Amino acid sequence: MNVRQAILITGAKGFTGMHACRHFHEKGLHVCGLYRSLPAVQVPWQTEIADLSDPIAIVQVIKKVKPSYVLHLAGVNSVRASWSDPLSCMNINVMGTLNLLHAIKEESRVSKIIVTGSMLEYNLAKGSAPHPYSLSKTMQTIAAESWFHFYHLHLMVVKPSNLIGPGPSEGVCTALARKVAMMEKGLSDNVLEVGSLNSARDFLDVRDAVRAYDVIFEQGTPGTSYELGSGHLRSIEDVVKQLKKLSAVSFSVMERTPLSADAASCHDLSKIEKLGWHSAFPFERSITDVLQAMRKEVAD
Repeated sequence: MNVRQAILITGAKGFTGMHACRHFHEKGLHVCGLYRSLPAVQVPWQTEIADLSDPIAIVQVIKKVKPSYVLHLAGVNSVRASWSDPLSCMNINVMGTLNLLHAIKEESRVSKIIVTGSMLEYNLAKGSAPHPYSLSKTMQTIAAESWFHFYHLHLMVVKPSNLIGPGPSEGVCTALARKVAMMEKGLSDNVLEVGSLNSARDFLDVRDAVRAYDVIFEQGTPGTSYELGSGHLRSIEDVVKQLKKLSAVSFSVMERTPLSADAASCHDLSKIEKLGWHSAFPFERSITDVLQAMRKEVAD
């Protein structure tokens, strides 16, 4: 990538956004982070303040930045939040994406675009969505792929699995690690509550995901949808076992809703692996880094 090229990263304040801004900044790109409000700490890259629900503001940002790359990470990323405010979830995830793509079509058609979907999207032919978040991400992907066909944008969709790693994540691994860190400081009872220990997911380190976005920008085929994951299913019990190995205190586990093992499956990584990408962060390293980050958060 040319050092003078600019990359616009939406959702720059979020979990993946922070890692993405740092990664591309260290590569030498001119990083422009898009925020809805000023970041809490000073960052070494350009910041732009705009709301994706405001089409005029987004056009102005694209016209100003003229990005060579656009990494679209912004949006509602919580099933719980989608239940409490489904209309906002739909507006941000679907219309916010279309506002961004419209602005790129009008002001920067040469931009390479990645729109991040979700492993929680569903097949329309198989029934209704399980929650508003799933519906919003499914519609977001359909809208993005349609804009590719309508306007021939250089656009790719990436559907990552459950991302974990150090940083402000709302995921289950971070929540469990935060509780363990609080136990170690004597700020909590030594009981770790979980939903179902048998619940299995494909956990991928967020730093591996950002590396994949980089590879897809350079080698990906426009109009292609790439699935992204570690290729391994891990249960919540696997997470707990790893935290027990790392914890400075002993703790018990209380399972709230014991269930039989679910029918989770790994993503099809064939397309991304053909580009030469493979995950580099072992699960154990990811959990270690998450716990270290939560220890620092609790100490502060």
